[in-house]
Order: sequence, then structure tokens, then C-alpha cells
Amino acid sequence: MQEYTPTELAREIVGILRGRAARYDVTQSELAAATGVSQSQLSKMLRGKRPMDIDVMDALAVALGTTVSEIVIEAEAAVEDDLMTSARFIYVMENRRVEEAFDNNVTPFRPRVEAEPDWDEIDKGRKVAKKKSSQEELDPDQD
Repeated sequence: MQEYTPTELAREIVGILRGRAARYDVTQSELAAATGVSQSQLSKMLRGKRPMDIDVMDALAVALGTTVSEIVIEAEAAVEDDLMTSARFIYVMENRRVEEAFDNNVTPFRPRVEAEPDWDEIDKGRKVAKKKSSQEELDPDQD
């Protein structure tokens, strides 16, 4: 059997689950009963020795009074940019699959930003559009 090596995100997720269980004094036996997984297998998952599927994670989250999305958001915030280091990605750009990574600034979740928008120009455009629309309200026949 091939040995499982969890990603940094997976390690953070199980750390959050273990921390919540400890905070609320919930035992692994109670969590195992809530998930339908044996206590032995759950222990391996919570130690990062075995992968955890989404159904088990969902059952654990519900048992601990939270949601999978809250746990994942918390874990992603903890690992920040290191999240992208452990997996091969398939990128999609302009409705086409692109298999090579472009550079460190591009991920499937964070597109490249070429330049900061000129917020002053954007604000000027908004003011002109607002002024024009208020003038049209006053005189709808005016061009």
C-alpha cells in the first residue's frame, strides 16, 4: 500500500478539526460514531496518515457545529500562498486547457493582474455617466 502524504492544506484542515474536538471535549469515539467510520480509521485520518473524504469531513464538521466551507476557508487563510505548492494543476484560459504553469503569480484561483486599475479614471467615468443620466431624467428629449 502506497504511503499517504497529506498536503499542507489537508494538515491544516485536520488540525482545525482536532482543535475543535478538543475545545468542545468531543472524543474520537464520539466523532467515529457520528461519521460511521471506525475509531481506528478516524484516528489515522486525524493524524494525517490516511486521506479523509468529503463525506467524513462533512460529518465531522456537523458534529463539531460548523461547516466544511468554514473549515476550508480557515485552513486556506492559514496556509495562504503555500497552498499551491503540492499539486499539479490544469489551467484553463480563454475556454482552453493549458497544461503548463505560467509563473508564480498565476494560479487557477488567482488570475494574473497586469496592472492596477486607474481608479481616478474609473471614478471620473462614473461621475460623467451619473451626470449624463441625471440630465436625461430632466430632459428626456435632449441628445
